[in-house]
Amino acid sequence: MVVVNGCPLWPYAQCPGADLRHANLVGRDLRGVNFRGARLARADLRSANLAGAVLDGADLTGAHGYALNAPGASFREARLVGASFEQARFFRADFSGADLRGASLEMARLNFAQFVGARLVDANLQEAKFVASNLRDAEFDGNLLRFAIFPDTLMDGCRGCPLDRR
Repeated sequence: MVVVNGCPLWPYAQCPGADLRHANLVGRDLRGVNFRGARLARADLRSANLAGAVLDGADLTGAHGYALNAPGASFREARLVGASFEQARFFRADFSGADLRGASLEMARLNFAQFVGARLVDANLQEAKFVASNLRDAEFDGNLLRFAIFPDTLMDGCRGCPLDRR
């Protein structure tokens, strides 16, 4: 088993506030882990499993998570500035109040995801699937939206949402 800076890297571990900056978490099974307030800036999360993990208030600035699996994960008030999550799966994930400026969610699956009051600005959202997602009161400006879809997505109060793509 692997432990980094006192944080055990296995399912359901308790690592609130852990310092995992630049950590190699490629392919790790981190389902249900409590990373509340953790520092994961520039962490490598490619193909990791964060199903049901709690990352509320965590700093994932510049994190890389190609093909990340994070259904039901919570990223409330998290900082994901410049993070790269191409082809990630975020079914029912909660990004409420999160800062995703300049993030890449290209080809991400965001079915039933919550972005209430989130900041999605200057992000790469090409081919992203926002099926039945919630963008209420989100800031949504300057995004690259080529082939992104938004069927049944709630956009009430959203600033900059593509109302013609519902």
